Amino acid sequence: MAAVWCQWCHVMEGTTYRDPAIQAAILDRFIPVRVDQDADLELSYRYEDWGWPATIMLDKDGNEIFKRRDYIPPELFAKLLVAVIDDPSALPS
Repeated sequence: MAAVWCQWCHVMEGTTYRDPAIQAAILDRFIPVRVDQDADLELSYRYEDWGWPATIMLDKDGNEIFKRRDYIPPELFAKLLVAVIDDPSALPS
């Protein structure tokens, strides 16, 4: 989740999500959804104490398996994607 007024959301969009390796990994194994928190009040209220940007990964049933607040640099994001693929139950919630 992101917000148009959030500086770190723009930084993550411009670095992490534009990284070709990150894009390939996401498109290979995940269904990416970017949500503008201002456009969806229900989600905004659900995660309002969480902060932006918020990276939330859900399993096939819609259960949260991972969430992290703030900017995630590409190198760390790549490791998180591998960890989710390898064993999502081992990730901290």
